[in-house]
Amino acid sequence: MEQVSCESQHPIESPNGLSSPDEAQIQLLLEEILETDMRPEQVSGGDLELERVLHERLNRVRNVQAKMEAMFPTNTERGDPTRRLLRESLHNHERVPAITGYEVYDVIGAGGMGVVYRARHLKLNRLVAIKMLLLGAYASRVDMECLLQEAQSVASLRHPNIVQVYDVAEHDGFPYYAMELLEGGDLANTLQGKPRAAREAAELVGVLASAVHAAHLAGIVHRDLKPGNILLSSDGTPKIGDFSLSRKVEHDSKILTNLRQAGTPSYMAPEQAAGKSNAIQPAVDIYSLGAVLYELLTGRPPFTADTSAETRRQVIDNEPVPPSRLNSRVPRDLQTICLKCLHKDPVRRYASAATLAEDIERFSSGMPILARPVGAMERAVKWCRRHPSTAFAIAVTVAALIAAVTGGIWLHKVQEDRRTDAIVRRESARVSIEAALPSVLELVKNKRWIEARGMLGTAQVHLADANSSELTDRLAAMEEALEVAQELDRIYQGFLAVDIAGYTYLPAREAYSRIFHRIGLGDDVRIEVAAGRAKESLLRGELLVALDLAACAENVDGDRAERDRLLAIGRATSPDPWQDRFRDPDVWQDVVQVRRLFEDAQLAEHSLRSHHVFLISHRLSKHKTTQGNESIIKGLFKAQLDNPSDPWVNYTLAEALRLDGDFEGALQFYRTTTVLQPENVVAWCALGWALKNTGDPEGAVAPLEKAIALRPDYPLGLQFLLDVLATGDRWENALARADEFTSANPEIELPAETKRQVQLYRHRSVRRAASKREWSVSAAIYSQMQEEEPPDAHNLFELAAVSLLGGDTAGYREVCASMLEQCESANLRRFLVARACTLAEVSDQELMQSTRIAMPELDQNANRYWSLTQRAALLCRQGNHREAIPFLEQSLRTTSQPEQNIISWLWLSRVKVGLGDHDAAKLWLGKATTYLGQSATKPESIHLHNWLEAHILRQEVETMLAR
Repeated sequence: MEQVSCESQHPIESPNGLSSPDEAQIQLLLEEILETDMRPEQVSGGDLELERVLHERLNRVRNVQAKMEAMFPTNTERGDPTRRLLRESLHNHERVPAITGYEVYDVIGAGGMGVVYRARHLKLNRLVAIKMLLLGAYASRVDMECLLQEAQSVASLRHPNIVQVYDVAEHDGFPYYAMELLEGGDLANTLQGKPRAAREAAELVGVLASAVHAAHLAGIVHRDLKPGNILLSSDGTPKIGDFSLSRKVEHDSKILTNLRQAGTPSYMAPEQAAGKSNAIQPAVDIYSLGAVLYELLTGRPPFTADTSAETRRQVIDNEPVPPSRLNSRVPRDLQTICLKCLHKDPVRRYASAATLAEDIERFSSGMPILARPVGAMERAVKWCRRHPSTAFAIAVTVAALIAAVTGGIWLHKVQEDRRTDAIVRRESARVSIEAALPSVLELVKNKRWIEARGMLGTAQVHLADANSSELTDRLAAMEEALEVAQELDRIYQGFLAVDIAGYTYLPAREAYSRIFHRIGLGDDVRIEVAAGRAKESLLRGELLVALDLAACAENVDGDRAERDRLLAIGRATSPDPWQDRFRDPDVWQDVVQVRRLFEDAQLAEHSLRSHHVFLISHRLSKHKTTQGNESIIKGLFKAQLDNPSDPWVNYTLAEALRLDGDFEGALQFYRTTTVLQPENVVAWCALGWALKNTGDPEGAVAPLEKAIALRPDYPLGLQFLLDVLATGDRWENALARADEFTSANPEIELPAETKRQVQLYRHRSVRRAASKREWSVSAAIYSQMQEEEPPDAHNLFELAAVSLLGGDTAGYREVCASMLEQCESANLRRFLVARACTLAEVSDQELMQSTRIAMPELDQNANRYWSLTQRAALLCRQGNHREAIPFLEQSLRTTSQPEQNIISWLWLSRVKVGLGDHDAAKLWLGKATTYLGQSATKPESIHLHNWLEAHILRQEVETMLAR
């Protein structure tokens, strides 16, 4: 069992006026001195004030030891009397206290100033554990108050995985409490330095996280979570115990609290190890849960050294070694969860223990986790920010509460009447509410909604006892502030809404208008009145941000007069030269002035608020220019470091990097945006496009599919996906996905650009199929194209050819008839209509019609090889074989390219067969066959039309010669 320690509610003042170490730190170091025989100067870390206090306290402990030695003399054993007393108590029942109502058996644990006995509650006939002060009458008032506070903290909690307190009372004037007895030992004893299986470790920490969240909802932070304080029942159920260092998450600016290094070094958060004022936050317990998970996975805590001072230094300065380096079987997602808990910056850890439990459940269920691994950029930032300036702080005080409780006990003893008891309850309730209100507001400002609502609910429970209309009004105002803050955050998260054309500000405009009317800042209120209300609001800072954002929305999509009104309210609420310049309507009119404001702020080293940086950068990005982009990126990086969880800063930074050509750099911030805003379809599209442009088209598919699933009607999702799928000539994949999308969403009309894209891929795909002699496949695609696209002579000719080659003579004739019918209305090329009609036998009427249609074009190009060959084809199909020969011979003289001559060779072969000259026919056929046999697929040099017609004529001649 760890020592019982409690922070002093008022710091010890040193001669130089600085706050000295608190009781928790002193007792931790005293125990280290007593156990290791080290001197105060060896453990003080060079802190002279701490060294002085340690000397004083060590002398006091030695005096206590001397008195105990006199009370319990021994001639055979030397050493610490307190430890000797414990050893004797284990074997001598006469040494255990006689506590009324209990039969006390023996000592089961001790440490520091506390001891735990095994006992039986006589009335209920059940075994319990009793915790009381080891030194009895020699214990200090702080020690007694600390034990009482621990009992009260645990007694207020009801959770199956938290040790339950049954009774709080006194024995000989000193407090003790009886609690649930767990005889399965603790987690530290069962681990013994051996890693647990990943799934088992995850499930255990998930259970503990749920229990810790219950404590946080009750306003209690444990601050010393570690395997030794995780007790096990006989059936192995884990339960959190030892709340000796726990604290209420309360705040009273009138009471100073000094918190330094309370906890166990290997499991304490960096802010605890550094003694920072934000060491009473749920985030410290989340860090400790991460440390427990780390030990479960690796068999050792994240940091450990020979001395506690060195361990604390490592906790503050060093990054933990990834668990997978110590145990290669640790899954990547579980490692990511663990390292997120162990983040140096409390804000970067899980927002609550419940969120941690949910992410562990996602891991256990095989679902994607919400945490993301730390990238190289973030590791560099973490190194640069190893000693962050001022983290979000909730200054905590329980002095008033303890004073009220202590005062209540004293008053109850002095005046045991109902009237006094009612006064005590009323004052205690009022103090509790007064202490809770600033903490709730701090949680609201840091968007810790669940914790804020839980603490607010706890405060509201005390309203009946407080009997104060003023506190009732203040709590109601705080509840209203919480609701308004949540709504403002919701509006900001969806500030750039998406429609089929891209981003739109319209939903944000409407939402801001509603919330402003709700809180008295609507357009029906005069500017000075609205500004006065904003100044007096609990959410003054949040409202200023909202006014700026609403003005931007009005500037783009709305009413310029309303824009100017909102900017004027902002100027009147918070006059400031830089802010006023940002809120100048003339600046909003001129993009040059916007850019100058941004650059002037950087030159003056004036930090614009992150939402200002976002709005300015977003405005400038619309101009799609790289002018001044370097300064914009620099400003955005600064804003992102200051507000890493701001989705719009991350997205705008990614866009600026992309515009600068740095797709690799943009990737990180697109990913961050999708984590922060998993419903942001534009961010998913941008992430997919960036992955494609960094050479990872396979990786781009999943984000783009996600975008389509979120908004099938958003055009860029499908357009980008088709482009990615077509990478590497995978047009068939793109077409299959387009057909799948159309079938699944028949009500959605594809945008013109996407249709053009599909057309292009379909043309490429069908021609590739034809080039590979996949006649049936290409015929099916050509037929689909005819249904979806306007008539095109090239496509119709190719459909006629592949139909013939696939054995579909009827289909071929239908195409020829359609071409003749649509020739005039669809303005089809006449030459191709006639060429299609001469690929095989058609009716005499159709042949004559095609000849009449084609002759004007053939006459205009009388000396071109293709015109001469087509004249011969028409004559041949009419049976005029001898008349066709001169045209074919002239065509051969016109060009020497075999890929062009091949059609004339085959028509000469066909003419010779018609004249009965089979030897000549075979000669010309052999010449064409030799050329065609050079490749199984269409050579690049030959036109697809010539390739198709050559195969048709070759089959026809071969069939005729075989008869």
